[in-house]
Amino acid sequence: MSDELDRLFACLVEALARDARIAVPFPAADLYERLVPYRSNRSRLKVATHQDYEMTVLRLLAGERGLVQLEPADVREGMQREITTANPDPAYFRNFPDARVMVNRFAAERMLRGPTAYAPPPEEFGGGAG
Repeated sequence: MSDELDRLFACLVEALARDARIAVPFPAADLYERLVPYRSNRSRLKVATHQDYEMTVLRLLAGERGLVQLEPADVREGMQREITTANPDPAYFRNFPDARVMVNRFAAERMLRGPTAYAPPPEEFGGGAG
């Protein structure tokens, strides 16, 4: 089951994969301005409001589920604190447009592979030499 955070990450990875840039750090502002902007992705992300979108971006940049790493560390820690407050500012990340985002390569690879069913390797299937 995917939620808005998974869907945002999937959109991000797909956008980066089109440019062959998954392993290249990028400015945080690229995420919400160019790679996965709200207006062109809101129905795919299934977010009801712009505020919901911003909160999802904040969660992603704060490092929830380890999907991305944000540098510098003090900015990342500030975002982590913000998402835990009683009344978080969903647009908090906009204060740090030049923070660097690095996608978790393993999470990106899992997302690009999609759901897979287990099948034994060909040499184990069909009574191969044993």
